[in-house]
Amino acid sequence: MEFTRFTACGLPEVAMTSLAELAAEQGRNAPSEKEVRDAVARALGV
Repeated sequence: MEFTRFTACGLPEVAMTSLAELAAEQGRNAPSEKEVRDAVARALGV
């Protein structure tokens, strides 16, 4: 998916980055949706 051709959340000055792109740069697999949800929930103390 191309993440450089849309405006994130209607905020034109906000840069979006794909987790898949970041993982690929590090030679890693992208996390699953569940892994991301769980990590965000942990970070928020949920």
